Amino acid sequence: MLQTHGYDLSEASNGRQAIDMIRESRPDILLLDLNMPVSDGFSTLKQIREDPVLSSLPVIAVTASAMRGDREKALEAGFDSYLSKPIDSAALYQELDRMLEGS
Repeated sequence: MLQTHGYDLSEASNGRQAIDMIRESRPDILLLDLNMPVSDGFSTLKQIREDPVLSSLPVIAVTASAMRGDREKALEAGFDSYLSKPIDSAALYQELDRMLEGS
């Protein structure tokens, strides 16, 4: 979906791999699933926010298990935005545009 709109993508299988890839490629924005193996989205975000080089990276939380209060919990943890699955493409593009304009 994103590639057809001209975005360059990299995909990690787990949180640890995501951190390594982020450090190497320095993306403009990150969509981070909250339920990943090895290191979940919250733990991965904590590592990002504690790294002075990565701390300002815009990060969108993405999850399929959206429950009441999850959005607030994610935003309080330091995510810049929150989207539940299945992803609404219009909402995703709107968030990407909003967040990339600010960077």
